[in-house]
Amino acid sequence: MTVTAVTPGTTGNSITLAETLANFAWGAGGVLAGGANGQNTIMAFNNLYSGPEVAADATGTFTGDAGTGTITITNGTKTLTLTQSGANSGSCTVIGDAASANFKHEGNTTNEATSLRNLINATNCGSNVGVSATSSAAVVTVTATTPGPAGNSIALAKTVTVFAWSGSTFVGGKAAGLCGSGQPTLLWSYNTGGAVLTSPVLSLDGTKVAFIENASPPKLHVLTMDNSGSAGCYGGSPCNGTSAILPVVPGTANTAVDTTLTFGLTGNTGSSLFVNYLTDEGYAGDNNGVLHKFNPVFIGAPAEVAVGWPVTVSSTHALNSPVLGFGAKNIFVGDNQGFEFYVMGNGSTTGTCQAGGSAPCLGHPTGATAGTNHVDTGINALDAALVDNGTGKVHVFQGQGAINGTNVGALIWQFDTQLSVCSSPAYSGANNACTSVTAVAGGTYTCTTPSNPCIAAEIGAKHGAKPTYHGHFDNAYISSNIPTQAGYLYACGKGASDENANLYRIGFDATTGKMNTTTDSGPLALSSVNTTSCSPLTEVFNGSTDFLFAGVTASCTLGGDALGCVMAFDITSGFPSTAATAAEAGGASGIIVDNVGSGLGNQFSNVYFSTLGNATCSDGITAGGCAVKRTQAELK
Repeated sequence: MTVTAVTPGTTGNSITLAETLANFAWGAGGVLAGGANGQNTIMAFNNLYSGPEVAADATGTFTGDAGTGTITITNGTKTLTLTQSGANSGSCTVIGDAASANFKHEGNTTNEATSLRNLINATNCGSNVGVSATSSAAVVTVTATTPGPAGNSIALAKTVTVFAWSGSTFVGGKAAGLCGSGQPTLLWSYNTGGAVLTSPVLSLDGTKVAFIENASPPKLHVLTMDNSGSAGCYGGSPCNGTSAILPVVPGTANTAVDTTLTFGLTGNTGSSLFVNYLTDEGYAGDNNGVLHKFNPVFIGAPAEVAVGWPVTVSSTHALNSPVLGFGAKNIFVGDNQGFEFYVMGNGSTTGTCQAGGSAPCLGHPTGATAGTNHVDTGINALDAALVDNGTGKVHVFQGQGAINGTNVGALIWQFDTQLSVCSSPAYSGANNACTSVTAVAGGTYTCTTPSNPCIAAEIGAKHGAKPTYHGHFDNAYISSNIPTQAGYLYACGKGASDENANLYRIGFDATTGKMNTTTDSGPLALSSVNTTSCSPLTEVFNGSTDFLFAGVTASCTLGGDALGCVMAFDITSGFPSTAATAAEAGGASGIIVDNVGSGLGNQFSNVYFSTLGNATCSDGITAGGCAVKRTQAELK
């Protein structure tokens, strides 16, 4: 049995353990261990891959005086076979797809490498398989003449005992990226103080980034970047940091400005900043259950709004990330009890204030019993709600669902923008809100007294501690609206009797936008063990293909890696049965998309994320996660 602290960080290391059972023992030490605070370095990259096409290559090294044997290079159906002998052929003989020649036994390793280099570059030799060669001392470097990833399939073999290839194929071939700047480079790396456990948000012009530091009290940071590079490091200027583990202070030998604003009383472990770019207003919660509003955020000196704000939502309970419903002007936010709330924002007329008066205020779910200010979705809703401003529906994803106080499996809840009637325990899910609810087979909930809309659909019957993060609509849904609503909502839930990650799909009533009470398709198993979970899902429609992306923490199915992976599904024509996969340590964070279209080849349309586990990154650092770029179509 493994016991894990709900709140991440070093504070969990003080939780003590004891037992009196004769046949049970806690691990050594009598306290929880291994809690670590988040990284206090924020970084930016020029592009995670930005540059021209790169040709694949390989090296071969002579370790002694060769005498006999062959060296072979194969590119598709074409081969080049070079045989060690007493004389150089000077050129190759080509019969069909096969080229061959002899290279001279030279007596020392440097001369051996020179002889091999010259023969590869001779007439009809390397050109037959699309390669050329250079040499230095005993090492021969063979490079594909056509740059790009296709060169990575050029195969290598040898029977010369004192010669070794660097691998069985060429490596390093890359398609063209953007900007022509070669390999990805660090733009800046700043030490901003304490841990940042939530997501940053960029200004529309890309010159600033805002994020919240988990401190007591929390701090809103708005960082103006210095994008001039790090040519002067160290002892000169500009100096914007040289790696993730060598950050610098904003404003020291650089022109970066880190503006901070403290708010609230206790930390911020799960509430990212939501920014309304139209009004330059931002919203974030704290661990004391209070929702704060900021204006301005990016345009002017950041400030907290004091008139009518902040609003106490769930006293002493940590809030998750808020989401603004632009039509209703209500803000939706959950807490670590699994309760969902709405706050009527400035100018809102949708709903009523819990304590009377006018907006801004904590809202009262319409039709709920007096004194009720929330809907109960289950236990510890970790992720933000998914709000559809077109249909006026709010979707909440719950890994440990509850119906009328009874634990069930993972759920997707659908509410209207005033959380009507669904107050726990009197009112709970089904095709309509109900005064009493009966669970039947297949995750459907029937009600005896239907009233206002409130729907719950099960995405895996297992009730357990593994979280469920938000799903995503497909392109057909995004491209339509009531009264002709099409498409589906995809979500990663659990199994019928286990907590393995599984993919589901659920449909909607075309006229009303009401979510169905049962899943349309699935489950599709994404992992094979109970200890795994999915990242939030991300969708993008690119050209004629609708892509869905997910990270899985471990034991991936569908060809994925045992230590974690990221998956890309083609959902254009229906529910998928396969996926493109790529190994990623510990799975993926939230996944963002960059560009649609063909652009400069397959490097134009990408996804970006960070690994959840430690990995060896391209800069050689092994002590943390990596920032990763992969193509949308193939995850290359």
